[in-house]
Formats: sequence, C-alpha cells, structure tokens
Amino acid sequence: MRKVIIFFLLMLCISVFGNELIEKGKNYYFSGNFEMAKLSFERVLKTTTNDDILLMLGNSYLATGEYKKAIQTFQIGAQRSSKNWVFEFNLGYAYYVIGDYSNSITYFLSAKEKSPNFSKTYWFGGMASLRIIDIDTTINLWEKYLELAPNGEESDNIRKALALLKENGTNAIPEIIASSKDDIESLIGGIENGFDIKQDQKTLEDTSLEDIER
Repeated sequence: MRKVIIFFLLMLCISVFGNELIEKGKNYYFSGNFEMAKLSFERVLKTTTNDDILLMLGNSYLATGEYKKAIQTFQIGAQRSSKNWVFEFNLGYAYYVIGDYSNSITYFLSAKEKSPNFSKTYWFGGMASLRIIDIDTTINLWEKYLELAPNGEESDNIRKALALLKENGTNAIPEIIASSKDDIESLIGGIENGFDIKQDQKTLEDTSLEDIER
C-alpha cells in the first residue's frame, strides 16, 4: 500500500511539474522569448507530449534558426497528429527557408489536399513552385488562392504576379521573387518582432490547432 501511495505522489509531482513547465513555455513563447520557450518544451517532452507542444517547439526552433530541429519536430507532429496538415504546412515553410523547394512544394501540396480551404497554402505553394520554375503549378495555385480569398492579404501581389507570368513567362520570375521576398521572410521576422501570434501568424505561430480550424 505504501508503495502505491509513493508511486501516486511521484506521478502527481511529475504532472504538476510538467504543467508548470508547459505554462512557462507558453509564457516565453507568447512573449517572443523563443530561446527559453524551446528549453521549456524540450524538458516537457521528456515526460509528455501533445500536438500543441510540438507545434510551439517547432516554431521556436524556426524562430531561432534551428531549421533541422524544426523540421524533425514538425515531422513527428505530422506523423502523430489528426491535424497533420498544419505540420505539413510548417514543413513546407521550413524547407522553403532553407532553399529545398522540391520538398517545400511536396509538403504544401499535401497540406492543400488535406485542408483545401486554407488559402495561405496556395500562396506559399505557388512561391515554392516558382522557385523550381514550374509556372503552370504556380499559376494554378495562385488562381485558387484568388478564388478562396479574393480580398486576401496576398491577393493584390498575386494578381500582379500572375499578369507578369502570363505576359513574360519565365522572364518574370526574378522580378516576382524580388518583390515577394519580404513577404516570405516576414513569417520569421514576425515571430522575432513580437507580432500578435494569434492574429497575424495564424498557422505558423499559433499554438492552438483548434483556433486554426476556425
């Protein structure tokens, strides 16, 4: 009986300690202290895990430039989560950042199939396709973006880019990439600069998978 009580108390202490670490990690995360956030979540993962912890940890790695760890963490999430398209979207972005555009478009297209109404996938997928000079895929993805979000945050950029592509073909690619570079990199910059994670970075940085669905 004494052993059972000791075991129960030990498990209770571990649970309380784990919850405290999670809350500390979240506080660090939402305040933009991603170095401390990742340390907290790494310790949490020694005893427990869930989709939100993996998402926050992966995003913290992205914010601190540890892309290999971010990719590994998102891959774990993609394998275990019922909403694995979120992790696949993040994988697409992470691969884009390191210049692996083939893997990037693979994950964006997979995320698109599983969550076809999430417009940002079409924007980023189009940019990844453009990098490998797959103009047809880029045009198809961006036209779908405009169908889903005619007044979306990237709609004006996409209309201009589509006009350039249709008029000038591959010759338009350098101009489009140059004008869109800041938009792609703003996701990471947004984390570091402390943007409102829930409002401005809905998929890449939001800790709540349920919020993404809404």
